[in-house]
Amino acid sequence: MTPGGATPEGTFGAMSAALELAEQVARGELPRPVRIVVPAGSTCTTSGLLAGLRVAAHLGVGFTPQTVPLVTAVR
Repeated sequence: MTPGGATPEGTFGAMSAALELAEQVARGELPRPVRIVVPAGSTCTTSGLLAGLRVAAHLGVGFTPQTVPLVTAVR
């Protein structure tokens, strides 16, 4: 990704992925993750995942506020 290539659409894409993960956990298709590790760059993926996981917990889908996975961005 070139510098400045991060977009709001990309962040919403990661948020959507987090909500999909939460739905899979709620249906029992996946175990609840404790940690999610992603590469650090523009941090759009990280922020989208964090927002999506929190929305899912707020809605009671797959997670509670106490069981939201830790998101770790690494270089």
